[in-house]
Amino acid sequence: MIIKELEASFGKLSHHQLSLKKGLNIIYAPNESGKSTWCAFIRAMLYGIDTSQRDKTGFLSDKTRYRPWSGAAMEGTMLVNTRGRDISIQRTAQGSAPMRRLKAVYPDNGEMVADASGEALTGATEEIFSRTAFIGQTGIKVSQSADLERKITSIISTGSEDTSYSQIDARLRSWQRKLRFNKTGELPALEQELALAEKKISTLDMANDRIAEMKNELLRLEAKEQQLKTDLETHKKLEIRAAKRRVLDARRAAENSKRKAEELRRSVSIDEHLISREELTRLRGEIASLEMLKILASDSYATLEKARDENYNAKLLLSQCVIKDKDPGYVTEQAKKAEEYERVIKDKSSRKAPKILKTALAALAAVGGIGAVAAFFTFESKLFALIGLGICIAASAALLFMPKADRNVRAARDAILSEFNMLTVAELSQAARDYAGLTMQVDGTEISVTAADAAFKAAIDKADQAAAELMAAAKKLFPHITAVNELPSILTKTEETLSQLTKAEFNSTANSNIYNMLLESYEGNPDEEDEDFLTTPLRDPEETQKMLDKTIASAKDLRQRYNLAQGTIRAMGDPAIINGEIQETTSRIAQLKARYEALDLAIQTLKDADSELQTRFSPVISRIAGEYMNRLTYGRYEKLLFDKSFDAMAKTSEDSVSRNVLSLSQGTADQLYLSLRLAMCELMLAGDEPCPIILDDALVSFDDERMASALELLLELAEKRQIILFSCHSREADFLKGHEKVNIIRTKRK
Repeated sequence: MIIKELEASFGKLSHHQLSLKKGLNIIYAPNESGKSTWCAFIRAMLYGIDTSQRDKTGFLSDKTRYRPWSGAAMEGTMLVNTRGRDISIQRTAQGSAPMRRLKAVYPDNGEMVADASGEALTGATEEIFSRTAFIGQTGIKVSQSADLERKITSIISTGSEDTSYSQIDARLRSWQRKLRFNKTGELPALEQELALAEKKISTLDMANDRIAEMKNELLRLEAKEQQLKTDLETHKKLEIRAAKRRVLDARRAAENSKRKAEELRRSVSIDEHLISREELTRLRGEIASLEMLKILASDSYATLEKARDENYNAKLLLSQCVIKDKDPGYVTEQAKKAEEYERVIKDKSSRKAPKILKTALAALAAVGGIGAVAAFFTFESKLFALIGLGICIAASAALLFMPKADRNVRAARDAILSEFNMLTVAELSQAARDYAGLTMQVDGTEISVTAADAAFKAAIDKADQAAAELMAAAKKLFPHITAVNELPSILTKTEETLSQLTKAEFNSTANSNIYNMLLESYEGNPDEEDEDFLTTPLRDPEETQKMLDKTIASAKDLRQRYNLAQGTIRAMGDPAIINGEIQETTSRIAQLKARYEALDLAIQTLKDADSELQTRFSPVISRIAGEYMNRLTYGRYEKLLFDKSFDAMAKTSEDSVSRNVLSLSQGTADQLYLSLRLAMCELMLAGDEPCPIILDDALVSFDDERMASALELLLELAEKRQIILFSCHSREADFLKGHEKVNIIRTKRK
């Protein structure tokens, strides 16, 4: 069971609300802010208010203590979840009794809940709940009770909660006191009767009056005997009629349960085919597959959007590039040509002769030429003329073949730079590389967009195809379905109907078997009309039979004593008659003494049996509580022992003997009894949906280390049951702040 919502007009709470969740809930509220009031309100919503309590000196009853301060009526609502369904519970006043009227409905359909009492929801009586799962700061210690004793007995022995050692022991002692209690009881009465019988010898003169009384009494007993026999005959007739009614009721129950099963079967059948759970499971699997395909389509669309964004960004960068609308290959080729031209120009420039050398060669050629002409026309010898001509020719040739920069190469390079509006070859090369890279990036993103678009369309097609196939499969079982999103609720409703059908068919078979069994044991025709009217006797058959036997025995006894009295009168005090009476009384006394001793033996045997039960109970509860105590104290306390009254002994790993709980510190004692409470919850309040554990400042005496270990244990237990912890300190909330499995509520003083 999970408590989800609370709204209270209770004590200082004036229509205050509290929202709780599954698992561990920590409600931090300072003192005087209503923590204990909330706890009392939860218990009142489950079990109501005990209006039999009366105010006394130093004590206020709950109806007085929690009367709303606002003057409004004491009432409240609680939303719980159990067996997978929400239940809205409302408690209001009934007359002058606060919170006596209980109303519970299922919010999803408004249907009334058959039983929403605290015992039905938690699986425990209020007494057991208060001694196990309801843990307060001042009430953490566990005390024994008859309910708790019966619960323990049922767990460790018979499985029945109808027996209690203390109650049976009290009953046996009551019977024993009826036989003899000081000077009262049946035995003292018989002993007194014996004394009177012995005195009878001296009172024979009173026998004549007694004879007349005995005769009248005998007549009365005979009339009573006849009436009792008539009553027994009437009981037999009434029993026959009751048997007939049982047969007819069983037949009606069998017919009704069969009709209900048939109606449920028709409601989950298509063309006389009963929808199976396997078919429903298959449809649920197809729904899950469709959801996965939708998720894949959504992921594909996200991928497509990302590819489009990348393509857009690449195109934007390309548009901002210096070079535009050119073929990347052409741009790269021209850049390479420009680089080649640049290398050629640099290479020829490195081989170019200095300017002074060229001037010297030109002068030498001129001098050689002039000297050759002058020697040819001046001197008779032609040798000087030839030498001068040779010098002129050599200098001219050297000057002619000296390296020069090619003007055509420069022009080609400059034409390329001008085409792309670049100043240098290096700038052109970098721009060409950037342009080629951006162009490739644009092409790549366009390919990605195309691929992502194809993947998205394929995912959409698969999802649509799966939805169509699911719709076709669903219509075979549910012809009236119009949309796939209707299918989950239809499947849930159909599964619930199938569960109801299983239960209805079981009930039909059981009721039919009961009817056939009763019909076979009934003699006659149950459809025949009853002829005469019968009045039910005042006593039941067993009591009537006992009364008849007693009356017959009394009449017989009275006849004997009557005859004896007559004989006594005739014999004028015959001692044999009186001794016969004494002997009869003595025999009765012996019988009662034997019965008294048998009761004494039964009391002792019961005590031994109870001791045996306690011997079996203590290890079970001690083991579980000891494990919790070991965790709460980080292994310091390794063993706990509890007796019948839940008085505890604890032993650390360093102690040689166990110590009484009275010798422990308050914090350690509270850890011990918290361990016991949690162990009792595990042992007595288990199940598929265990009831919540409510703690009201139960950790207030714990130091920070003990508090941390307790919270770690409560977190683990909260995996299986709801835990609601109220605290006046913020340290619990601070310790688990940000924990995803903890619901923390911080409130202010009201």
